Amino acid sequence: MKNLVTITLIGFLSTSLISKRLRDIPKGVESKNRISDEKLAKKQEGEYVTGIAGVTSDPDVGVGFAAVFFYYINGKKSDPYFAYSDFKHRIHASALVSTKGVKNYSLGWDAPFFLNSLFRIRSLLEYTAQPNLNYYGTGSQSLNPLSFAGKNYSSYKKFQQALRSPTGTTTTNAFYDKYAITLPRLKIFFEREMLGGLLRPQIGYIFSKLSVNDYSNKEIESIDGIRRIQQQTRLSIDNDEGLVTGFNGGIESIARLGFGFDTRDIAANPSKGMFHDFVIDFASPFLGSSFDYISYTLGSRGFYSLLKGLVMAGRFMYTVRTAGAGNQRTSFNALGNFSSTSVFEIEALGGFRSIRGFRKGRFRGNAMALMNLELRYTFYEARAWGQTFDFMVVPFVDTGSVFESLALSSLPLNSPWPLSGGLALRIVWNQVTVIMFDFAMSKEDSGFYINVGHIF
Repeated sequence: MKNLVTITLIGFLSTSLISKRLRDIPKGVESKNRISDEKLAKKQEGEYVTGIAGVTSDPDVGVGFAAVFFYYINGKKSDPYFAYSDFKHRIHASALVSTKGVKNYSLGWDAPFFLNSLFRIRSLLEYTAQPNLNYYGTGSQSLNPLSFAGKNYSSYKKFQQALRSPTGTTTTNAFYDKYAITLPRLKIFFEREMLGGLLRPQIGYIFSKLSVNDYSNKEIESIDGIRRIQQQTRLSIDNDEGLVTGFNGGIESIARLGFGFDTRDIAANPSKGMFHDFVIDFASPFLGSSFDYISYTLGSRGFYSLLKGLVMAGRFMYTVRTAGAGNQRTSFNALGNFSSTSVFEIEALGGFRSIRGFRKGRFRGNAMALMNLELRYTFYEARAWGQTFDFMVVPFVDTGSVFESLALSSLPLNSPWPLSGGLALRIVWNQVTVIMFDFAMSKEDSGFYINVGHIF
């Protein structure tokens, strides 16, 4: 009888605790992953600032002098959505000036569960000036080895040496694969939690004004330091042959419809869960755009805790672009961009957000795929000045490809899939600010990247 009473009491208490936990779940997020108790204990209350000011590194940008600051408002642990979002408000501001003349300034705001509702607002105002972007052609031809004047080169270094060698006393090909842009851009997205917090439909608008500077017939410094006239660039040749759109720049005015399915615990540094999104971007003269196309991007990311402190993270993305009614297609500069429900996007294949170890924009086309795999191991945790710091070592591999066919079902898996790999050190500050130090190697190049955030 005594045992029966004990069992009954335990059952009653367990039922009461479960019922209380269910009552504590706010309306609208019943199916959403709650932040784990371990991570919730580390989450800061109130307001705080994180950021970094110093030197960045990127093979395409050069050595950068940058400042990135995040202002977080987390609210109180008693707030209804405290255990279901990384933050209540986040404002970020960044500035970058590099040794290769790159300038980037951005200001962003992100507010999940805006005013304790199921709505989210994301926005980004950005200005970019890049004087040395890469253009190696479009479509499957960009998968070919680096080549010039009928000769292939096994490494980027040898390729650049050949280009920068003087072609005569007055001419050079140093910027044969380069172009420059300025790009002010505004993005604003609205979302709402549905299906108990698993699904987030999104509508949004993107506006940008692209200005392009081609280096054909411009004075460029050759390998010997003497300024010579750049001969016709690859971009100019492709434009003359009708292979590119947007050579003279233009306005991109885009309406967006997206859907995100999210079961991650913490979006900035997940240890479990999945995130899938599907984005449709419409650019049309009806919206004031110089270009007329529709792009479809599918993204899938998974995070699996293998052991304590060890997370396997994987990503697959596929994007296609089709010409609109006016057949004006996509600007070559945006060709191959991978959209997502985030305000940040991947700009073609190559570089630190896609296939590390290859140059930014190394591969681009109307149909592209990207795959990444990382093992994120937290080997040390520290607390100082009321802040938490987690130190990770991350081996990784990246690959992707460009296709002529637009159908996902007809992906030519026997086509070239450029591969790279490397090792990273990541520092996670207060669980939401990630400082990355990534080194990667590919068959033709290598790169060391210092920046902010996991690549996915």
